[in-house]
Amino acid sequence: MARNTVFLKIKALSPSLSAKEQRIADFILDDPRFASRMTINEMAAQLGVADSTVFKFTKKLGYRGFRDFRTDLLAEEFDPQISIHENVTPEDDPLTVAHKIIHSSAKSLNDTLALLKREDLELALDFLLGSARISFYGCGESGVIAMDAYQKFLRSPIPCHAVMDSHMQLMQAAMLTPESATSVNTVGVLSLSSGNLTTLLDVASLGASYSFFDVRCSSGVYAWVEINYTDRSWLLLAQELSNGSLVGKAVKLDEG
Repeated sequence: MARNTVFLKIKALSPSLSAKEQRIADFILDDPRFASRMTINEMAAQLGVADSTVFKFTKKLGYRGFRDFRTDLLAEEFDPQISIHENVTPEDDPLTVAHKIIHSSAKSLNDTLALLKREDLELALDFLLGSARISFYGCGESGVIAMDAYQKFLRSPIPCHAVMDSHMQLMQAAMLTPESATSVNTVGVLSLSSGNLTTLLDVASLGASYSFFDVRCSSGVYAWVEINYTDRSWLLLAQELSNGSLVGKAVKLDEG
């Protein structure tokens, strides 16, 4: 695992951690030097969790076990004074300040690139492209970022908007529906002999929160994937296809 990515991976996984795993993450981030010198038994006892919980936490970060995790943690550069401005001090001249800030920005981009996974990026793109509308919300500094994103997304064919007033944000968010997050779509079959396009399914079998993601068709079988972009759950279904129509009931082949 690349150097200087332990903290980044912990922070990136934070939303998906359980309460006990979050306790471990907070402990490590609060005092990495102390944590890096502990055994798995000591850390588990310190936090009041089972050894297996600490082990599963390190596995979730992508390590083979606690030993590999601790090795990378020991290799991290611990400097509590390092911030987003890379130790800018009153003694620095303007050119030095510029170098430090630009270097910090480049490092942030490289750190983000190190955490990107192809499947996560493709899922995010599918989610955006399948949206009926995109809303950008933010207050203060975050509001400026939201407006910048809004300005860039105006060049896309997807309807979008952004507001900085908190009351307007609440009103617009309250009006969002599942259809706002996932565009209504249908799936069908195209006859190469006649050129006719026949709609086979108008709505996903799992409800409005799901959308059709992929379709495969043969001479006698029609298979499709229904996905919920919010929690990433999906279902693979198949049904008999005869003379351009679905026959019988759909069969679940897989899910995740």
